This record gives sequence, C-alpha cells and structure tokens, in this order.
Amino acid sequence: MTVLLAILKGAGILLLSVLILLLAVLTLLLIVPFRYRLEGAYQEKLTLQGRVTWLLHFVSVRASYDGTLTYGLKLAGISFEPGRIRQSRLKKAIRFCKDRLHRLFEKLASLFARSLTAPVEEEEEPEETPAERDSGEKARTEETASGGDDTDAGGEETREAMPKERSENADASEQETAEEKQSFGERIKGLEEKLESVQDKLDDIRDNLEYYLDLLGQARTQEALKTVTGQLLRMLRHILPNRLAIHAIIGIPDPAAMGQLMAVQGMLYPVLHQKVWIEPDFEQKRMEGTFTAQGRIRLVTLLFCALRIILKRDVIYLIKRLRRKKED
Repeated sequence: MTVLLAILKGAGILLLSVLILLLAVLTLLLIVPFRYRLEGAYQEKLTLQGRVTWLLHFVSVRASYDGTLTYGLKLAGISFEPGRIRQSRLKKAIRFCKDRLHRLFEKLASLFARSLTAPVEEEEEPEETPAERDSGEKARTEETASGGDDTDAGGEETREAMPKERSENADASEQETAEEKQSFGERIKGLEEKLESVQDKLDDIRDNLEYYLDLLGQARTQEALKTVTGQLLRMLRHILPNRLAIHAIIGIPDPAAMGQLMAVQGMLYPVLHQKVWIEPDFEQKRMEGTFTAQGRIRLVTLLFCALRIILKRDVIYLIKRLRRKKED
C-alpha cells in the first residue's frame, strides 16, 4: 500500500511540475513581446532581410531575399540548417494558386448562368435518310411517267386518289400546325418559369437588403460595429512598426515634376517627420532607396482586444441575428 501511495505521489508531483512549466511558458508567450526588424534596399534589384526574436534572443528566426528566399532558426544559441526556396518555386506556387482560383470562379460563373438560363427542350423532327429520299424521288418519277402514258385508262383512279391526297395533306398540315402550337406553348411556359425564378431571386435580394438595412440602423448594431472597428484599429496600431525610416533617392530630369514631388513631401511633413527622407537628383533618371522598420507584438494585448470584441453583448446580439438570417 505504501509503495502504491509513493508511486501515485511521484506521478502527481510530476504532473503538477509539468502543468506549472506549461503555465509558465504560456505566461511568457503572452507577456514577453515578439520583436521584429525588417531591412531592405532597392538598387537595380530588391534585397530584404528580416528577423524575429523572442525572450532575449532565446528564439531567433532570420530570413533574407535576394532572388532566393533563405531562412534559418536559432534556438538557445544553437543554429539549425537554413532552408532555401528558389524564386522559380515561388512563381510556380503563385501561378498554381491563381489557376485554381480562376478555375473555381469559372465554375461558379457557369453554374450561375445555368441556373438563370434553363434550356427548353424542343421536339426534333426525324430527318429523312438518303435512302428514303432516293426511293421517294424514284416513286414520284415512276408515277409521273405512268400517268403520262395511261392518262385515259387511269383517269378514274386519279380522280379517286385526288381527294385522298388532299385529305392526307390537310391532316398533315393540321398536325404540323398543332405541333407548332404545342412547341410555341412550351416555349411560352419555359419563359414564364424563367421569369418566375428571376422574380423569386429578386424578391429574396430585396428581402435581404431590407433585413440588413434594418439591422444596420439599430442602435445595438452601430454600437457593435463601433466596438469592432475600434479594437481592430488598436490591434493594427500595436502590430505596425513603431520605428520606420525610409531614405529614397529619386532622379527626375524635369524640375517641374520634381518640384511637385517635393511639394507633396512638404505637405506630408507633419506625418512623415523623421521617417521619410527624399533626396532629389536632377541629373539622371533613377530610383534607389533603403528602409528599416522595427516593432514588437505582445500577444496579451491582441488577446485582450479579441476578448473585448467577443464578450461584448452588442456583438453577440449582432452575430446571433446574422446566424439566424443565414439559417432562414
């Protein structure tokens, strides 16, 4: 019994220590910020260098691009082998994603067009085969030849056949007109069905617009949108770099165009003060420059902003209304 209790005690202590270690790591992840730094230069080609560090460089991730993307990881001072991604592979991956999206949009467009224009099935008349056509022509020629030779002998037969042929022609014409009326009626019916489907879709769109406009005009919805936009802007300000320096050399031989560019820089001076420097060059046309950006991201700040959005009653009310409308 004592041995069993000792084993359970040791397992409990081990689990408790693991739990405390996990809580400590989670607390460090939330409180200790991730610092990043990005440097780049453009002179006939673009070169970039980036670095993300955490916990006094305990974890460091580096990446660079000069036609080939290279990245590496350093953990507690131990460097791991960097990986390389060629530019051709990146282009292939981007092209593959574009092709997939293009095909998806084409399929959606074709399905939408089919739903709007449903084909009307029409009865097709059977076509005569060449053999039937030749046999009919031969029969007509034989009838005409025999009729020219034996006009007197077959006069009574032709007189008897004339009313029959007229009645058959009349029946055929009546049948053709009936088929034409039926096909015309089917077309009219298909057109009416299309118009009804389009009218139903327009009614659905109108109902959705009225519902969302009514929902947007409510005070709780406006308060929810105000909360969401405010917290998202706060998250964006926290993520954006707090230090930014851009030094650009722009060469424009035309003094008037260069003067306009410098005038724009002067108007934006209160915003771009000590962040952007533009050096003019009146001798040759060129564009060069370097930039540096660094900042930090603290996960606990992003978590607090997300919780303020999620736990807001007005936001919960808006989400419920949107889900209800989607289910309906």
